Amino acid sequence: MEADYDPDSNYHSGSIPVQEAKAELGVFKRTVDVPTRYRLDNFASGLDPDTVWDAFVESRDKNWSEHTLKYRYESPWNKWCAFARERGVNSVTPTAEDLEDWFSVTIEDSKSVQTAHDIHFRVLIAVFSWVTEHTDYPHRYNPVLQAVLLEGATEELWAERVFRRDKYWTEDAE
Repeated sequence: MEADYDPDSNYHSGSIPVQEAKAELGVFKRTVDVPTRYRLDNFASGLDPDTVWDAFVESRDKNWSEHTLKYRYESPWNKWCAFARERGVNSVTPTAEDLEDWFSVTIEDSKSVQTAHDIHFRVLIAVFSWVTEHTDYPHRYNPVLQAVLLEGATEELWAERVFRRDKYWTEDAE
């Protein structure tokens, strides 16, 4: 089998988590790759974070207890929204840099990267993956995955997710 692979494309560069993020991102790896008309900041005034959040929760169709919904899902979402508001950013149309800054804070404030992943990252990756998959929203790219390519805190959190799958773990890697 012959592949039409361009080694100069930089597609397979970076750590395994970075490569995974690149594969999931599709065409728009970085905000500068996104045509101006599709950039999320163009849609900030037209998207209400509370409406998006309610639609996300409703779409999950889960029988979450009030406690689970409030503390496991809404609390991290509300903390992210407060952080975004302080920066003058709509929480559903952030840049990768906004998310990278937020995840840096969550890691610093958590006991471990795993804790930051389980409490904060898990919720935001779910929300942004969801809006990216729904045509009701203008999200043609996932800013959380774009933040992974900044190779900072978000990459650490994504790595936690990737390596938990044990997909790449071998005894030789120890």
